[in-house]
Amino acid sequence: MTEYKKLTNLEGNQINGDLYLKIQEEANHMSAIKMKLTTGSETPLHTHEHESLGVIISGKLDVIGDGKSSILGPGDTWVNPIGQKHMIKAIEDTVFVEIKSPSPDFSSFLKLD
Repeated sequence: MTEYKKLTNLEGNQINGDLYLKIQEEANHMSAIKMKLTTGSETPLHTHEHESLGVIISGKLDVIGDGKSSILGPGDTWVNPIGQKHMIKAIEDTVFVEIKSPSPDFSSFLKLD
């Protein structure tokens, strides 16, 4: 397993604030990553060519997808279907795990420091 790396760019767009990513596991058809965001950090509005399912471990996020906003806390989950525009905003310092399927080539859409 890797250490946390700061994520500076997602799908060609700058991250606003501090977001850290750690690849937990990679399999043939899925992967699991752990992410940490500081309060006020957010991803740009973006899409993927994979599905993702998120589970909040601690903190609170505003998850925006398909034009809807949901405030989620520990134990809550969300899904981003393939091609759905989405973004997240950290209301508090937050840790979450995200499962992606099929497992993406992380270097193709993430820029890590």
